[in-house]
Amino acid sequence: MGITDCFDCECYRKEQEKTSIIVGSTVGGVVLLAGALVLFGYCWCQRAKAQEKTAMLTAKMTGYDDEVGYLDF
Repeated sequence: MGITDCFDCECYRKEQEKTSIIVGSTVGGVVLLAGALVLFGYCWCQRAKAQEKTAMLTAKMTGYDDEVGYLDF
């Protein structure tokens, strides 16, 4: 029984299946985590934009928009 005979055995195929399951699960988890981070970042940016608009509108309504120049977009 040589080295090439081992590649044909059933135990090698089972090891390949286990390895592919582990690699597939790891890649899937990384992709899922990346998607969650992108979604979190998008929601965070939208919230920041909404807060900036609220600050700008509040300054305009109270008459402070002329004094606070950095709120002009």
